[in-house]
Amino acid sequence: MDGIERWNTKEPVTFRVEAFGCPSSQYEGEAVRNLMLKEGFQEAGRDYPDVFIINTCVVTEAAARKVRKSAQKAKKNCSRTLVVLIGCYPQVYPREVISRIPEAEIIMGTEGRSRLPAVLRKRLKKENSYTWNLVGSDLPQEPLEELVVDMNYRKIRPVVKIQEGCDRYCSYCIVSRARGRPRSLPLSKALEQMRKFLEKGYREVIITGTHLGLYGKDLEQGSLVEFLQCLEELDYCFRARLSYIEPGSVTSELLHFMGRSKKMSPYLYLPLQSASNRMLGAMGRGYTVEQLESIIHLARQSIAGVSIQADVIVGFPGETEKDHRHTIERFSRWELSGLHVFPYSPRPWTPAYIQDKERVSPEVIKRRSREMREVSGDLALAFHRKMEGSNLRVLVEKVEGGWARGFSDNNIWVKFPFGQKQERGGNLKGVGTKAPDRGDFVEVSPVKFYKWGIEGKISGQ
Repeated sequence: MDGIERWNTKEPVTFRVEAFGCPSSQYEGEAVRNLMLKEGFQEAGRDYPDVFIINTCVVTEAAARKVRKSAQKAKKNCSRTLVVLIGCYPQVYPREVISRIPEAEIIMGTEGRSRLPAVLRKRLKKENSYTWNLVGSDLPQEPLEELVVDMNYRKIRPVVKIQEGCDRYCSYCIVSRARGRPRSLPLSKALEQMRKFLEKGYREVIITGTHLGLYGKDLEQGSLVEFLQCLEELDYCFRARLSYIEPGSVTSELLHFMGRSKKMSPYLYLPLQSASNRMLGAMGRGYTVEQLESIIHLARQSIAGVSIQADVIVGFPGETEKDHRHTIERFSRWELSGLHVFPYSPRPWTPAYIQDKERVSPEVIKRRSREMREVSGDLALAFHRKMEGSNLRVLVEKVEGGWARGFSDNNIWVKFPFGQKQERGGNLKGVGTKAPDRGDFVEVSPVKFYKWGIEGKISGQ
């Protein structure tokens, strides 16, 4: 398509997309970027863009604050830049966005984003100073919007979003309001997106959704396990990794399949949130500590070398020191491989938001978060040390300064030297090994172990 011309010149309109938040948001950002390019807009280089599109996150106040700062910075850098906010933040809090982010000239929620290029054409012809509010209904109701990525994905490990929406309504969570009811991408279309990436040579694809375990529940045929079984039959050299999946969706069928699979990464990312039954009940999580322990035990029995990471919310209203200690003790006993620690963030319109009398003080939340992060570091180091004597297959993401870096199959960050040999004591000696390319699989033997990951050497050296 011909380029879209800037206001009253013959120069093409430039744009930039920035995405915040979860893997689904990252995928959507790439899809919007693809859409803009196909519609004739030109991606900005180092210059300030004519249009700055922010795919937003609002799961915490910290995420919303990052969005606001990004919009402010874009407008401060270039007053003529047209700032567009799309995604969860405008969907849930459109009035707040309009009042607190005056830099935004167009806001759009989590549906209708495929119309964005047409909307921009109209707006670029006008000199209006007010915000165009294009957020649809309070709760997204349309079928899953099929945002396709058919050009190059900018990261080594692309994401495929196969599911949208959640109907669980946990007491702290605003995501159900942002993403609507559960909807799934038809199995054939999900496989088509996977093939597009694999045909371009990508060696890992991350599979994601708002509530991934609900994939297929709204379709006449298809389930998450059926989709993964179809991936197993694809004749490409690649690995598939599940993004976070709710514990209640981790079935014995899924775990046994992952244990047999030659394509699936031995990795589970579970939003456990707590290991106190009292807190799990208050959060509306729908499972108990005993059920979590059973899931983790079965995962270890089924999947060799599995890495299990977890989300944890610290300082949820009513959380006592005893609840906090129970969570630390159980996470340690379960030998998780790492934690993603989230200080509780009150979100308006959630049941937990009104529990003012039970709020934990900011000072206590800060201290408990620090303690939980220390536990996470200890758990990670212990898990990394278990890799001693093994070989790790690493997908190279970065190559610089004589070192290559990437993630192993079980999600450990690994760095290793090339063009040099690592001797005892950590000294390096040149041996002329050819530098690997980004996107290569390399077998690496662990040498040193850290909380952040593993330092190794190319196997056989």
